[in-house]
Amino acid sequence: STDYYVVRTTTASGTGAYSFVVSPQTNTRLKVDVGGQDSDSVVIGVRPAISLRPVRTAAYTYTMTGRVRPVREGQLVSVYARTPSGDRLVGRARVGADGIWQTSHRFTVAGSYPLYASTTGDMTSAAGRSPVVGTAIK
Repeated sequence: STDYYVVRTTTASGTGAYSFVVSPQTNTRLKVDVGGQDSDSVVIGVRPAISLRPVRTAAYTYTMTGRVRPVREGQLVSVYARTPSGDRLVGRARVGADGIWQTSHRFTVAGSYPLYASTTGDMTSAAGRSPVVGTAIK
């Protein structure tokens, strides 16, 4: 969108310095208007916060659950395992209206695999990634 709205007003110091804080929930384009003169616009990419909790439900089988904030119902979350041959997709799920997602995977071999969940970026939000969670597969 190229529609702009006033979100903050401030007064510059004697040296012309100013600052303000914004906390947008989605990607946002900002510009500054000083005395009718517009600055170039700048895009602030907002990364979602993503959590991941793997739980063993049977031999070699794990259910991975997490939450995405801000909530974007239907957003796709992908879960990857880091392996010696590269990152391997082990599950995908869509975010529910409550921000929660869940997927299951049956691993074929035992071992210790760092897992992480990620989302791709789009016009609404930047790509996001959970912290890596070390998981012992047994």
